[in-house]
Parts: sequence; structure tokens; C-alpha cells
Amino acid sequence: MTPRMFLVFFFILFALSIASPSLALSARDKLEAKITGVIKTERKPLYTAYNLFTDGHKVRAINFRVGTIIPVGTPVEVEIYEEESDFGGSGYDDDRVEGIRFKTLTDNHLYNIEFTSRYHPGTNVYAYADKMFTDKNFDQLTTGKSPEIIDAIRRSAVIPGMSKEDVILSYGYPAEHRTPSLQGNIWTYWKNRHRSKKICFDIEEKAISCAQQKSNDL
Repeated sequence: MTPRMFLVFFFILFALSIASPSLALSARDKLEAKITGVIKTERKPLYTAYNLFTDGHKVRAINFRVGTIIPVGTPVEVEIYEEESDFGGSGYDDDRVEGIRFKTLTDNHLYNIEFTSRYHPGTNVYAYADKMFTDKNFDQLTTGKSPEIIDAIRRSAVIPGMSKEDVILSYGYPAEHRTPSLQGNIWTYWKNRHRSKKICFDIEEKAISCAQQKSNDL
């Protein structure tokens, strides 16, 4: 390649990176920079960004509300994996298994999260992991919140008056296939495979009791 051709090639790549932010910094690049930069360079852990439910060592990205809770703000080490499933070669998207492995540093337990893309349209495992883990600990995540709100977050409950940010800390993100936008005022969560649960917000984006709810915990 001549010097002139090299310069032309370089400027084409540069122009593409400006025209397409996703090319300049993909979700994968962003997460890998977050993991390597925070853990390896600064020697600081990541933390769970919201309460995660676990059944044994399995956590679902959709966060079914069954099993025990890994509390929001738990320090963790994280890695992403992509591998062939046991049914590889069938021609379906699910032939490749994507997921997240993480270790809770409080007890050295290992957990696995399988990412099912059909439940999370418009995103991918890297972008989702970037939402699931943060460089802020529990005190930083709950700074300025009332004792009542903090108590509800610790219990993974939702009470009237919680902001959308509070609800995410307590419940996590609603699955995108039923709640395509967080701008909406009805969010749908899943208790298990067969039962869903709605969280409602008023025009000020504060949690209110949905018509079918009977208790103070929404």
C-alpha cells in the first residue's frame, strides 16, 4: 500500500467513525472498557446496579422474582461469554448462547446469566451487562433518598412515591418485549414464566397503586 493509499484508507475510517457513533464505540467496547478500566487499572470492583434474583447459581436477565436476592450494591467481578449451544447448527439465532458470568466478592459465589435476545429486542448482552453493573456502591446509589425508600429498595419492594430510578434499583429493568420504553407510565415485570406484575407511575413519574393492587407494596 502506497503512502497515498494509506492516507485515503485512514481518512475513510475516520469519517465512518464520526458518522456512526456505534462504530466509534460499540456496546461491547463500552462494557469492556468499563470492566478492564475499573477492575484492572483502578483496582476497584463493579457492583450490582439493582437487586438480582437467583435460583441457585442461575440468574435470569429478565430477573424473575423467585429465589433469593443478590442485593443492589454487591461488589462483583464480571465477564461476558459467547459460545455454541448444544443445538448448534440448526440455523436459529439461539444456536449461540450469550451470557454473563459474575462472582460476588462478599462470598466468592459464582453466578451465570443467560441472555435471551428475544426478550430484549433492540439491545445485546454487552449493553445489558452495562446496565446490570455499575461502579457505584449502595451508599452512592441511594444518596439523598429517604429512609423509607432505602428500606423498600433493600426489600426489593415498590412503595407509593418511588421514582423510576428507585424502582430500577429495587426491581431492575422491565423486559423490553413488554415494556419497550422507560418513558411509559406502566412497566411490566415477570414474577415467573407465567405471571407478570405491573408497576404504575403518575404524570410526575412517581409510583402509584395500580387498580388491581391491594397492598402498600405495589
